[in-house]
Amino acid sequence: MITFLTKEDDFEESVAAFEENKKLLQIMKKKYHAKNAKINFVWVNAIRNGKQLIRDLGVSDMFPSVVAIDKKKSQYSVLRMAFEADSLSNFLDVFLNGRSRSTFTKTLSLNKKPKASTKEENDEL
Repeated sequence: MITFLTKEDDFEESVAAFEENKKLLQIMKKKYHAKNAKINFVWVNAIRNGKQLIRDLGVSDMFPSVVAIDKKKSQYSVLRMAFEADSLSNFLDVFLNGRSRSTFTKTLSLNKKPKASTKEENDEL
């Protein structure tokens, strides 16, 4: 699951929102890893590294945005609900059960990691 977040260090509100969003992702990671779900949680700083992937997947530019990807089946799903615990849980449950997926319409470079100037800009939780 890729989550597109924003973090602008010059703005306290941005940093605070980022930290709250990251905490929610850590809660989701813990919950789904406890269920032995085969899912990785990664966040990308949408401002610095995610623009092309956002366009390719048709992800909203209202952040945070989430996309779950099943690389083996070349399918993905975009969260179309609020970025909240209940919405994320519902979204992931539906995705992991094989429903609510779109097929890639173009080839994506999912094996390439974007070059980040710091570890935090493209961090795995």
